[in-house]
Amino acid sequence: MYFKHYDSLRLFTHVAGHGSFSAAAEPLNLTKGAIGHQIRLLESSLGFAVFHRKPRGVVLTSKGEKHFSTCVVSFTNIETVITDLKRSDSSKLTLGVTTYFASRWLSQRLMNFMQLNPDIRLSLQPMIDLSDLDGEGIDLAIRWSNGEWRDLKSQLLFSCPA
Repeated sequence: MYFKHYDSLRLFTHVAGHGSFSAAAEPLNLTKGAIGHQIRLLESSLGFAVFHRKPRGVVLTSKGEKHFSTCVVSFTNIETVITDLKRSDSSKLTLGVTTYFASRWLSQRLMNFMQLNPDIRLSLQPMIDLSDLDGEGIDLAIRWSNGEWRDLKSQLLFSCPA
């Protein structure tokens, strides 16, 4: 299914959030004119104006306000569903590790794990940031540390020789 207005609606919500074409243009890497053109096309397609143009920005029309509220809720729902769907694939496990740990300890044990767990698709993700698991899509991470991680649950895997 093709959603012919998706990009225009995302642009509309972005402009509404910034309150001006100019303010929305920079983070989107678009020109003010390109944004104005897209909004005009959207308004033409919808059959009503979504913004009142002012000398210093834009203000939502009453129909624009209703439309904006609906778009925000809809896009939030879409993002939530996508996040849930990504997490619901229980057969995929992304393990965050340092390259040193992966090459020196884990690589020797991977074949055995894969033979014992043929239904798990294991993905190794090299990590530098030790705490941003969500940002990198990591399900589990193996770290060398004293185990004192804030906002993360940790469990001792094994002790290292002194």
